[in-house]
Amino acid sequence: MMKHKLRKGLAVGIICLMMLVTIPIAHGTTDHFEDSVVVISGKCNTVEHTGLWLFGFKFFYDRDVTIQAKNEEGERISCLIHNGIPAFVFYGFKNSIKIELKHATGLFFWGGKSLLFNNTPPRILVRCKAQDIWITN
Repeated sequence: MMKHKLRKGLAVGIICLMMLVTIPIAHGTTDHFEDSVVVISGKCNTVEHTGLWLFGFKFFYDRDVTIQAKNEEGERISCLIHNGIPAFVFYGFKNSIKIELKHATGLFFWGGKSLLFNNTPPRILVRCKAQDIWITN
């Protein structure tokens, strides 16, 4: 009797595991650009990078940076990308967006590290060239 219940439980567990594997995972749409110039402006609370900022300004050379608006109050980012083709890609003002820059070289300003400009959320202005850019909406 106990072996029969154990077999039923094992069969149900395997069926549940197989069903769990087949359920698709919801992801945001992600776009990728290579060797592109990017201009980012707006307001955001999150800029992930280690390093010292000088009054909110930073010149990065071959660094990885993540800029993210998490749909908090006042956060809005716009992004303009020129990827070498005679065309531009524009992401209008988004409240929820994540921009990952790999091997970025350029000038960054983020008000979160500035003593002169005290805004909530802090302003951001970026003009750089990056080897890889991932944008997740």
